[in-house]
Amino acid sequence: MDLPTDQVRVIREVSDLEKLIAELTSPSCTLEALKVEKGEGVEPLAFVEGGDIRERFANALGASITLKYLDVAFCSDMLKVDDLCRLLQSNEVLKGLVVCSRFARSRSVADGDRSLRVMLEKNSTLKRLGIAHLVGERWDLTEVADVLGWQNLLEQFIIEFPDWLWAVSGPDIFRILAVNTNFRSLELTLYFNGVHNTLSVVFSRKEGSDPQANERLTRVVVPVVFVEDIADILPLNQTIRELVLTGKQPVPPEYIVILLQALETNNTLRLLDLSGCSAVQERQNIYDAILNCLKTKPWLHLNLQDTPLSQSESRFTTIQQKLQQNAKFQEAFGNWNTQLANSTGARVFLCGSPRAGKCRSHLP
Repeated sequence: MDLPTDQVRVIREVSDLEKLIAELTSPSCTLEALKVEKGEGVEPLAFVEGGDIRERFANALGASITLKYLDVAFCSDMLKVDDLCRLLQSNEVLKGLVVCSRFARSRSVADGDRSLRVMLEKNSTLKRLGIAHLVGERWDLTEVADVLGWQNLLEQFIIEFPDWLWAVSGPDIFRILAVNTNFRSLELTLYFNGVHNTLSVVFSRKEGSDPQANERLTRVVVPVVFVEDIADILPLNQTIRELVLTGKQPVPPEYIVILLQALETNNTLRLLDLSGCSAVQERQNIYDAILNCLKTKPWLHLNLQDTPLSQSESRFTTIQQKLQQNAKFQEAFGNWNTQLANSTGARVFLCGSPRAGKCRSHLP
């Protein structure tokens, strides 16, 4: 999660962890968001030698009455995973949690099942959940899929696998969507089998067509390498309003043209985020396709920051001018009814990169 530096703790030695425990257990602690990272070169055994420090750290996190957002995805060897899961079962404050796949697999035989699965069954406050896969771990996504339906407030689910060679099955992802009908945002920063069929189900659903479909799901984040599949499916979309394509993987620039052309018959999408995409280059066909969107989709926001095209002063100046024109247009007409009006303009939305770091969870 992207947090201010004063809310991120980098642990380099046992004394750093002791200081954090003292801060969390202090009556004057007001920390509401926390991300804990392990400094380079820190060995797990250094914390085992600290006696009960791993247990005390888990207790400090789980019993906190101020923490609303917690990211411990890459420091699992600093704490007792099962203890934290047990404590979070009754935590009434936490709203956002990012953990690693080791949490999802955790089991404790001595004191019953204290895994993430059981925590999700009993905790009823989470709105955002992120699970980051650790390289070398083997994790079955279905272990937590079935219990997500218990989370009545859960709106955002992030699965992040840093290892690009890792793959999970598309049916498992669809199973998650079917179980939890409250999801508004699904972020998949991974490669998975059956991608086309899965995205077809997510994007081509019609409102009211399937009682089991998650019609509240309006935001999807997927790797940019899937752009060709998405372009093929996008014309059928009647539910997804925000599409974010992430990652630095190279894709053919022609795919961006195909994607923009696919929007010609899509009246649902409101945001297409291509920030940081290297395929958005200073090419005439890409530039023309963007300008066409500006003329035909007055409701569409395009995020083109940090792309090669954004470095072109002349062409990007033209895009910014179109932005200003369409902003005035939208101010004049307010909410645009795509069912009743013909397209005469569009809007480009230029903002920062949506995610950063090795586990980006959008937790504030």
